[in-house]
Amino acid sequence: MIKTVNRGYLKRQVQKGLFEAQTTFRFDSHYELQDEYVDKWIPARLSAGYGDFKEGYYNLTDFDFRTKSGCAYISSNISKDNDIISLHIHSNHIVALRLIKKEEKIE
Repeated sequence: MIKTVNRGYLKRQVQKGLFEAQTTFRFDSHYELQDEYVDKWIPARLSAGYGDFKEGYYNLTDFDFRTKSGCAYISSNISKDNDIISLHIHSNHIVALRLIKKEEKIE
């Protein structure tokens, strides 16, 4: 059974700096999968918009959490030691999110 996650709640937790992210699927008809964040966990952050980009972070926007075709659910089968949340931004872009341990939290 899939456990869904409220994307509004998830957005607020990312805004607090509680998650790190990596791309699990991204397909662009021009570039296919050429994302530098595949298989690389980096801190996730909520950017203010397209001009607000911070190097070394997975920059997510407000829109990424409210797309009509999007969803979020817990994918515990990916990792035994830590639950992974799959954030489907749209059909061509899926991001994995996991909690940062308290001692590693980004301020």
